[in-house]
Amino acid sequence: MDIALLLPLIAVLGLHKLICRTDSFKSLNINLKNWKVIVILILALIIQILMKGVKNPLSYYKLFYYLIVIAIPEEIISRGIVYNQLKNIGEERAIIISGIVWGIMHSLLIWVQNGIGWNGIIASIGLLSSYIIINHPVIFLYKKMDNLLIMIMLHAFMDAL
Repeated sequence: MDIALLLPLIAVLGLHKLICRTDSFKSLNINLKNWKVIVILILALIIQILMKGVKNPLSYYKLFYYLIVIAIPEEIISRGIVYNQLKNIGEERAIIISGIVWGIMHSLLIWVQNGIGWNGIIASIGLLSSYIIINHPVIFLYKKMDNLLIMIMLHAFMDAL
C-alpha cells in the first residue's frame, strides 16, 4: 500500500483538530446510530467490489481508494467540518457553503485531468452549481440519519458504481 494514499485522510483529521479545536469524533457526528444501515452499506460496497473484482482484481484496491482516499476526507470536510461549523449562521448558508466546498473538491479533479483552461473553468462552474443543488437532499439525509459514518459509506458506494 502506498502511504501517500493516506495523506488526504491525515490532512483532514489535522484540519478537523485545527478548525474544531477538538480531538473528539463527536463533533464530526461519527457514531453507531443506525448501525444496521451502516452494516448494509458496508456489505453492499463489499459485494459491489467483489462482483467487479471477479473480472478485475484491481477492484479490491478500489474499495480502499473509494473509502479511505475519497469518501472519508470529502464527507469529513464538507459535512463533518464545514456544514457542522456553519449551521449556526443559518441552515441555508451552511448548505450552500458546504456544497461549494464539496464541488471545489470535485473541480480539483477536473483541473488535474484537463488543466485550468476555459473548459476546466466552465466545467467547474457547472459542477459547483450541481453540487450546491445536490447538497440539499444530501444534508437532509445526513440530518435524518444523524450519522456521518452512514454518509461516508453511502459516498463510497456511489463512487464505486
